[in-house]
Amino acid sequence: MTNTDAAPTLAPAALQEKDAAEYIGMSVHFLRADRLNGHLPNRTPGPPFLKIGRAIRYRVADLDEWLQERLVDRRRA
Repeated sequence: MTNTDAAPTLAPAALQEKDAAEYIGMSVHFLRADRLNGHLPNRTPGPPFLKIGRAIRYRVADLDEWLQERLVDRRRA
């Protein structure tokens, strides 16, 4: 007898660095450089991150907000 009522898979609320980079379409190097160097003039600042011990995580909600802030609507320009 097979169970067809599989539990739904929940999306993680926080992503690891590699997954976060893929999610926003940027490189892991971009995320690391932003964390290590901070916000530099004439450079796009990276998204906020969580540091839990040695682990770095990026909340999906923060990544979505970061992307939204960079949206360019040429119809308004």
